[in-house]
Amino acid sequence: MYRYVLFILLLAACVSPKQVDLFDEKNPQKAPKGIKSFYATEIYKDFITSEIWFTQSASCLKVEASKDEKHTGEASLHLKWDKISQSCEWLGIGFGWDAWNGKNIKPIINESAIEMWVKLKEGRRSSLPLAACLEDYSGGQAWLGFSDNVVVGDAITDEWTLLRLPLSEFGWKENNADPSNIKQLIIQFEADGDIYVDEMRIVPFKGSYRQRAYVDLTNLDLNIDGKVEPAWGKPIIDIDGNKIYISSNNESLYLAGEIRDESPLQNKQEGDQIWDGDAIEFAFSTDPGLSKTRSYLRTTDQHIGIKLSKSPTVWSWQTHETLDGALVHTSIVGDKVHFEAKIPLSSFGEFEFSPNAIYGLEVAIDQGEAGQRRAQIRWNTPSNEGFNKNPGMWGELIFTKTGY
Repeated sequence: MYRYVLFILLLAACVSPKQVDLFDEKNPQKAPKGIKSFYATEIYKDFITSEIWFTQSASCLKVEASKDEKHTGEASLHLKWDKISQSCEWLGIGFGWDAWNGKNIKPIINESAIEMWVKLKEGRRSSLPLAACLEDYSGGQAWLGFSDNVVVGDAITDEWTLLRLPLSEFGWKENNADPSNIKQLIIQFEADGDIYVDEMRIVPFKGSYRQRAYVDLTNLDLNIDGKVEPAWGKPIIDIDGNKIYISSNNESLYLAGEIRDESPLQNKQEGDQIWDGDAIEFAFSTDPGLSKTRSYLRTTDQHIGIKLSKSPTVWSWQTHETLDGALVHTSIVGDKVHFEAKIPLSSFGEFEFSPNAIYGLEVAIDQGEAGQRRAQIRWNTPSNEGFNKNPGMWGELIFTKTGY
């Protein structure tokens, strides 16, 4: 027995251990492409399945897969409709993608879009008589029209054209749609048309139809002396070479800028009239829950101005008074006017800016000369006046929390 055990031990000593995988073969499946933790990105590709429904009216709407016309893959979706001459009622098509499961797109609203490739049967159009709807499982609906804003390029033609519908542009607030439980994408048809559609999917996209500014929420207490220093970081907005800086913490809103001016600090106006001279105007919302397309001001909408003079002030057109708690200074550096302001958030009510929420914002530079304003240049609406009364003309401000 002793000799047998000794033989086994000697045999084991001659054998070298070998590392082996738990599985003989590697998994050939690739990890799905997603946006953050959202993976249900494919809405339509190639063929009509049980995830697709459409109005059953052969004379009003024709829906079929086309193998002859396709951008990629095996087929596209051919849509032909005529609502006017056929006196049709409502026409639509729905896509309950991801096997009709509820889709949570709330975490990706500000950084994603629905894209699709579209081709006209013939002709050329700057837009399409269509409207897209993201419907949740409670019946709430967020809508967005196929205006010229969706076209990535000059026009839609008989060549494949990319269309992009940013998720942030859908009207989530109007009908209390819940982006955390999306049932389907619906496309509503108006007038008439004959198009091919292919590769409908959700893709990463940071932006909207408006100008967008990203601002770090910061724990810095910036020095306010009228000279813009490197501590401000990179400018948030550039308006024709004029640089605007924005920052905020839990207590204050910080504003600064470098403004080109051949006749600097010319403003003798007071109060509501400070726009009629050298000044900088900021219009913004403190409630991100309001609709971006509203055409009227709410009490949470702010419109302030910084009088650019040797004795600068911060004025509120909402309350028609000087913001006494604000600290503001100006200086002339070369051919530019520098300004810096620190404004208590309490000047606008009890609130703090929330990270990743979308706030409205418009910035305008009033250029004065000979005792009055000679021009105004604007950030989001350079060609249209009226932002002081219409927040639907504002761009977007999104705070991030990387500064903490």
